[in-house]
Amino acid sequence: MCTEKLTAGERWSVVRRSRSRPPWRERPRRGSGNRPPSRAGGTGCVTSPHELKTSIPPFELGEEPVSETVATIEDDGYYMQKWEIIEHIGTHVDAPGHFTPGGRLALDLEPSELIVEAVVVDIADRAARDPDTVVTVDDLRAFERRHGRIPRDSAVLMDSGWAAKIGDADAYRGVDADGVLHFPGFGAEATEWLLRRRGIRSLGVDTLSIDPGSPRRSTPT
Repeated sequence: MCTEKLTAGERWSVVRRSRSRPPWRERPRRGSGNRPPSRAGGTGCVTSPHELKTSIPPFELGEEPVSETVATIEDDGYYMQKWEIIEHIGTHVDAPGHFTPGGRLALDLEPSELIVEAVVVDIADRAARDPDTVVTVDDLRAFERRHGRIPRDSAVLMDSGWAAKIGDADAYRGVDADGVLHFPGFGAEATEWLLRRRGIRSLGVDTLSIDPGSPRRSTPT
């Protein structure tokens, strides 16, 4: 659902959030390995966003979308809603300018930069036991032993199973009694490895952020 802080350079700062698996490939059994690049199983276009609702989990409480019906067919002859949202809610893309001063913003990105091959690294079994787990270099090497080298300019997507929690904001954010967030992400070492050794273009996660929740603290409410 959410990715951020991929700022080793503008080239790699285009981030896509994704939760869906390609419809042309059967999902492997949990623990049986990860999913290969799309070219190995077919080609196609996948729509991946979560439905934007007022109940969608925010990074900080108080950032939830707000909607209001401002016109109805009965009273006005047409139906219209007013929405108030922040730009980093739900499934979205983080442009380089999100963290890099002077970096390009979303309007500066070309569609061709966002259409790339993708691989999915499945850590859901481990994340179910440890919500603070991260994608490691060992995970990436294991993926390549099974499916081949991660393509240059591809998107590497983490499947932690967290999408199943989207209907429960407390579970999705994973805030403990001390206000610390707990959810999986990409480890710093794995991120550097992907950037420097594989030249990937983007990362994607099914959680609130590329990096894991812990030890970040939620703003007190």
